[in-house]
Amino acid sequence: MNNLPLILQLLCGGVSANIAGARFHDFSLGSVANFLIGLVGGGCGGSILMNICAIGVEASETQIFLTCVAGGAIGGVLMFVMAGLIKSAAHRR
Repeated sequence: MNNLPLILQLLCGGVSANIAGARFHDFSLGSVANFLIGLVGGGCGGSILMNICAIGVEASETQIFLTCVAGGAIGGVLMFVMAGLIKSAAHRR
């Protein structure tokens, strides 16, 4: 099995969560925490999107690349937003 799509998903998730953290200061948990949260979200989001799109052996490298980048970035940002909402709710109490 090729591990490059997973690595790409993880990196895109981490980078996208850091970019979102720089943009939305209220949700930010710090650059390291944002990156780690983005790694988890990128891995999950990329895997889910690859399964939804049914990317298999017959897919071209461009399709796999774009699916990994999009899924990783979307998953990373969504996980960042969820963690930021939890942080905001905890600070209100």
